[in-house]
Amino acid sequence: MAELLAEPVLRRILADIEPGTRAPAAPLLVVQGVNDEVIAVADIDAHVRRYERAGATVRYLRVR
Repeated sequence: MAELLAEPVLRRILADIEPGTRAPAAPLLVVQGVNDEVIAVADIDAHVRRYERAGATVRYLRVR
């Protein structure tokens, strides 16, 4: 993962979109498995709440 995040192209993209820091203008559909072993559902819950507080339109589906 560290190698991927060190890629200059990816770093420019992430710097441009600032994921999690600005509410996107387009509506979002977020689907997260509650038993996902790679991405913790609590992290996605918090991310969705940040977007909602910032004014984004979010449809959030937690899949069992």
